Amino acid sequence: MPSHLLHPEKIFRITKCSHAEARPNPALLLQRAVQTALLIAFAFVVFILIIGVSLDIHSGERQRSA
Repeated sequence: MPSHLLHPEKIFRITKCSHAEARPNPALLLQRAVQTALLIAFAFVVFILIIGVSLDIHSGERQRSA
């Protein structure tokens, strides 16, 4: 059986220390911000492509029916 199940106070002591000493790392925050911005940009590009393809399909149907 793992030791942290027998001694749950070890987890509490470790997390309490890590939270007390944890300071936001500027490099990590910048990396997370860049990743989020890239993810949003990628989603936006995919969204625009889907709308473009959808409009292209609809305009093609209109041209064929006319």
